Amino acid sequence: MGKYFKVIMIGFAMATSLVACTSNDDRTLSEKAGEKIGKTVTGIGKGIGEGIDQQLEVEVEMSEAMSALGMEKTVAKRFGVAALKKGYTVYMIANKPTTAKVISKALNDRGMEIGRSVQEISFEADEAKYIDFKFEKQLDMPSVAKFTLDVKAE
Repeated sequence: MGKYFKVIMIGFAMATSLVACTSNDDRTLSEKAGEKIGKTVTGIGKGIGEGIDQQLEVEVEMSEAMSALGMEKTVAKRFGVAALKKGYTVYMIANKPTTAKVISKALNDRGMEIGRSVQEISFEADEAKYIDFKFEKQLDMPSVAKFTLDVKAE
């Protein structure tokens, strides 16, 4: 596969160089080709980054009790493969001062609980931050269909 990738990249560079030659500006061929290749590589990198972000996003369902505390959530992403820990991080926003124990449950596609994590949270009014929920190493992350967030009963 590495050999084919090199051939494709060399062909791409050559085609880009030819396209760069058709322009009427005063830059050298290598400057024009370099600009075209740089733009293309940057675009590829951005596309890869967006694809990775989409793969890391997870569904998190927040309970009415959490909303009653004045909490909102935006984006949630599971920890990357290199993180060596199971779980996710969620960006939370507090509309009022809040201190609570929060439980997150991992549910499979049949709605069965397959893991849980408890986290103490503390927010000032209008404060926002990422909260990490770490699960036991035995949790099979690909089996998780969604996570839930709720206030833990004492």
